[in-house]
Amino acid sequence: MTTPRTPEHERSTGARPAGVTTEQDAAANVQQMFDTIAPTYDRANHLLSAGIDRSWWTRTARLFQPILQHPETVALDLCCGTGDMTMALLKHRPQAPQNRVPHLRDSLIVAKVGEAPQRPSPIESSSQYISPPQSVASQNRVPHLRDSLIVAKVGEAPQRPSPIESSSQYTSPPQSVAPQNRVPHLRDGLIVAKVGEAPQNSVIAPILAIDFSHQMLSLGQKKFANQNVLSIEADALHLPIANASIDLVTSAFGFRNLANYEEGLTEILRVLRPGGQLGILECNQPEGLTGTIYNLYFKSILPKLGGLITGNASAYSYLNASVERFPRPPRMIELLRNAGFANPTWTSYTFGVVGLYHATRP
Repeated sequence: MTTPRTPEHERSTGARPAGVTTEQDAAANVQQMFDTIAPTYDRANHLLSAGIDRSWWTRTARLFQPILQHPETVALDLCCGTGDMTMALLKHRPQAPQNRVPHLRDSLIVAKVGEAPQRPSPIESSSQYISPPQSVASQNRVPHLRDSLIVAKVGEAPQRPSPIESSSQYTSPPQSVAPQNRVPHLRDGLIVAKVGEAPQNSVIAPILAIDFSHQMLSLGQKKFANQNVLSIEADALHLPIANASIDLVTSAFGFRNLANYEEGLTEILRVLRPGGQLGILECNQPEGLTGTIYNLYFKSILPKLGGLITGNASAYSYLNASVERFPRPPRMIELLRNAGFANPTWTSYTFGVVGLYHATRP
């Protein structure tokens, strides 16, 4: 007698596009897929969800409003894609004074002193960011896209580690380079000021928006223009973020694309400070009549519509398969507990077709 095979959603360890068997190949395949569909991604999502996707981001961001309202809160939107979740979170951040010093925004480029940053590979530990023009790079300071802005570290070691950190330490620029009147930043000694001008008061920590798809993040940067958002191109499994430095991590419809779910949760736990919160907004496979209708739409209709809109039907076939093999709420809650999170919960949205996983770092 043949023993029934365990459903894939009960044993899957990470995303596996068709024909892919290794984590490295899975990550590269997913990255390439999102780079390809990026130009039509927003339009396709809004059409295929009948615009309901906006309500999911809004509802999730509203839940974290008590955290986001504090100026010093450091929030990270992981697998941010084109930035819709980031923008929903931004609505709950304090408004900065109009005359404040330019802040860490999407155009900020961080690199090791003396080296021009390179674009990271999808699997490598990301200690570098989106490359600025070579003419901007300088040997004795951290380069910025705007040459009149500099970023430096205050002389003494901070009480709390910088949330933006690589595996190798950055070298502090000479004191002659750093301006005397500097704005303390992110509670830790990273500062931003305009050369020759005294900064304004009231520093509000930026939202960090991270994705490893260059094309998706580039589209997100257009939404982030003139907003207090710092976009970083990096792998979610190897974050260039210091331990215990983030107050809130969100991820909307991106976590299931990670090549290793357990490693993703471990990395998130690492960067969260004690008491920090996690919100994963993700698709779900509903049961019963809703599940029957859902399967009909996802398996038969959505790939065809997605293909017509984007010209890439295989990407939307992957979407259906990725949802089908993603852990159901009971197992996902177990994974959160096993990773070390406290009080993990799942809240159903829209008849259970999506839902929010919420947990805290003890």
